[in-house]
Amino acid sequence: MLACEHDSEAFSCWGDIPPQKKQKRFHQKAKKANEELRWMVAEATQRQRTKRAMWEESKVVLLFARIKP
Repeated sequence: MLACEHDSEAFSCWGDIPPQKKQKRFHQKAKKANEELRWMVAEATQRQRTKRAMWEESKVVLLFARIKP
């Protein structure tokens, strides 16, 4: 059986979390998730740039390899 108080002054159960605390936790988790998402996007963008640079470099190398003096 749960340890509940049914007074109008108390929460419905001892383990209840006030709405303000729930909202604060939600905002903290959302902020952390947004930060992690930004890092993931930044890393993916960096990898994309690196791949693009490698492709550009290899295109130039192939171009000059075809042009022989």
